Amino acid sequence: MEEEAKIDPEVVKKQAWKVAMDRAKGIKVHDNLRKLKESIKKEEKKHNKSKDKWKGRAESVETKRKENVKAKIEQKKMRKIEKREKKLMRPGFEGRKEGFINGD
Repeated sequence: MEEEAKIDPEVVKKQAWKVAMDRAKGIKVHDNLRKLKESIKKEEKKHNKSKDKWKGRAESVETKRKENVKAKIEQKKMRKIEKREKKLMRPGFEGRKEGFINGD
């Protein structure tokens, strides 16, 4: 009420006529404050819900990425060990000596 008192009465009258003419033409006029507040609240809830969902998705992607990087490093270590073991299994060429052929 106080806000309307500060506004020029001519502007208020013009706006009231515009609303009345729109209603007469069959155009929907959205001026019910209770419904407007409810719709704003509904939009905010929807926004917060999607924000939380996105945050959860981002966290899951981050943890999955960390696991993948850790697995890749582990796999690289294992490949290196397997390669070394393969080389050591060729006695007489590069690697390990199992013992003498005729030795006890």
